Amino acid sequence: MGPDCPCPERRRLLRFAAACAAGLPRVAPAATAPGAMLLLDDEGRRLALLDATSLAVLRRWPADGAVHGQPAFTPDGLHAFVALRDGAIARHGLGAGAQAARAHAGADPRGLALSADGDWLLAAHGADLTLFDRDLRPVRRYPAASLDGKLASRVAAVFHAAARRSLVVAFETLTELWEISYDRAAPPIFDGLVHDYRMGEAIATGGFLGVRRTPLEEPFTALALDASHRHVLGAGANGRLDVLNLDVRRRIARLPLAAASPELLADFVQQGAPRLAVAGAGGTIHVAGAAPWRLARTVRFELGDPLWLRTHPGSAHLWLVTQAGDGALLTLIDKDTLQAAATIAMPGRLLGTVAFAGDGRAWIGVRDGEDAVLVVDERRRVIAGRVPTGANPAVWRVP
Repeated sequence: MGPDCPCPERRRLLRFAAACAAGLPRVAPAATAPGAMLLLDDEGRRLALLDATSLAVLRRWPADGAVHGQPAFTPDGLHAFVALRDGAIARHGLGAGAQAARAHAGADPRGLALSADGDWLLAAHGADLTLFDRDLRPVRRYPAASLDGKLASRVAAVFHAAARRSLVVAFETLTELWEISYDRAAPPIFDGLVHDYRMGEAIATGGFLGVRRTPLEEPFTALALDASHRHVLGAGANGRLDVLNLDVRRRIARLPLAAASPELLADFVQQGAPRLAVAGAGGTIHVAGAAPWRLARTVRFELGDPLWLRTHPGSAHLWLVTQAGDGALLTLIDKDTLQAAATIAMPGRLLGTVAFAGDGRAWIGVRDGEDAVLVVDERRRVIAGRVPTGANPAVWRVP
């Protein structure tokens, strides 16, 4: 059978062999190993894959630009999409440790959101959004503007609501919240007020990849999704926390709480019931119930102003970090009792994000003479390791 044989199976094998010869990443055992962590350092210009158990660096490679914001990982954990400050979007193969694809999105990157199946990537840049497919081919552009086009705004944040198969967009000045569904069975969208859509009183637009708008009273300065992804928790300049239901597209509750940033919001489960925790001044934790949405309890720790509040389903604690002189104080708060279980002094200034490895440990970037990532063991309640890094590190868990 010669190389010019038209046999489809033969052509498939030849294409496969060519891909292998070109060095395309096919298998990345290190990238999919449990607890692999992706490190960004050197002022966002270098990526590294780390083993979460041994803390060893598996491979390092250049980011080919300065990365902005956090990456979006494909469901199989083999690739990570990153936004670059020069306006490009890049896909990196974590197994090979190299850039695999690149496309131009636009200046002023504002965030990325990747669909649960890895097929759709929404990139926010300035007052525009671009939807790419998994190969970074542009599919659709969305100007960040009101329905009549008279008002425009820069994008504030983009989120992935996996349970709804949709992407959520918030804006700096536009008093709207957008939801873009990538579910091909998404219902049609009726903008404005309709008495009875079944009577043909309005012209619908397609629900798949269309913009479903929720009106707001004011733009949100901080927002997050709850665990069900049915609700958006938004804090505005009014000193209150609004709860928006994405199904009915309106506010269903208002809590007398304020969150200066999304880093101060954490949802968790307390004795089987969903809860929302909001960190306030002086190390105060406000806890609200989700059914119905109302303030349930306030706990005061008198620890100083909060830097961030985080948790994850595998942790038995809320992780509260407050400023303490030249360093920071990490307080582990029992989710059931809301009592402080341990306090750990964190040296230096905290940087970047906190990443939970899933093994009872969290990785936290710090600046203490030299930049590094500290590994905190929740079970032993100690700093269990230190990974030297380049400047300004941030770290994330690979799925």
